[in-house]
Amino acid sequence: MNEDAQRTEEFVRLLSSNRGRLYAYIMSFVANHNDADDILQETTTTMWRKFQQFELGSDFLAWAATIAYYKVLEHRKRAAKESKLQFCDDLFEQINLSSLKTCRDADAYTAQLQESIQTLPEKDRELIRQRYWDQLSVNEISKRTGKTVRAIYYNLGRIHSLLAKRVKRGVNWQ
Repeated sequence: MNEDAQRTEEFVRLLSSNRGRLYAYIMSFVANHNDADDILQETTTTMWRKFQQFELGSDFLAWAATIAYYKVLEHRKRAAKESKLQFCDDLFEQINLSSLKTCRDADAYTAQLQESIQTLPEKDRELIRQRYWDQLSVNEISKRTGKTVRAIYYNLGRIHSLLAKRVKRGVNWQ
């Protein structure tokens, strides 16, 4: 595989593994899915054009978020012409710092949640799998298992509480 193909493959791998966090970061500024989609597309295009400048092994999310931040600012300037509601630059900077930290924290929470799910009894893991991975409704689960809808809701609530406690205990809250 030549160097350009390797670079392309690395870009796709890094973007794929960080796309959700980058989108959440952008959404923290615009809170409109259409605008966030447009900004993400502009950000991705710029990232691809500038990827030769990215130092492999450095923090891809920080690099991508910096580009996204400037795309958000460009969007803000365009939107300012159409809107009377404006946020000050200091507020935007605070959102920037807070959002990037939140995106990073989400990884720790997700890892702890996955680990906590693995410690559940088999019947609880199966209920979680059916509800969230298979995306079955509570009514469908009730029909498949022969348990009442109320029992399914009760068990899901119990499992949610247990997982929340385990995640809070396992993640270093700052």
